[in-house]
Amino acid sequence: MYLESVATNFPELKIIFIHFGGLSWTNKCVELMCSRANIYAEISSHQINVLTNPQQWLTNLRGFLDITPMFGAPLSDRIMFGSDWPYLEYTMKEEGWIEWVKNIPEEGKKYGLKFRRKEIDKILGDNAQNILKL
Repeated sequence: MYLESVATNFPELKIIFIHFGGLSWTNKCVELMCSRANIYAEISSHQINVLTNPQQWLTNLRGFLDITPMFGAPLSDRIMFGSDWPYLEYTMKEEGWIEWVKNIPEEGKKYGLKFRRKEIDKILGDNAQNILKL
């Protein structure tokens, strides 16, 4: 993936993976985030995943949030919300997506997964504020 060399050659450049790598590249995205401190991700377009397989999506998210990367801040500090509005309105309204993410701690309990409110607050805005210096 070309972004790895860009991230290496320009360590001050903040790179944000849209769609958290999408359906096919999420694991590669996580791998790069673990080895490069300047790579971040946002979760737009994952509405489809949470509607079709919420248990798998939540299990993956729990695992990603628990990873301690070799370099940079924990992944829990580098994953942020995204909506892909207006393109996925037919799948899940933006308000519904925000509510779904807000309710991740409750949704996770259905599958024996524990999410802290602070982790979700970080995804919903705190991380973007820190990363983008807002």
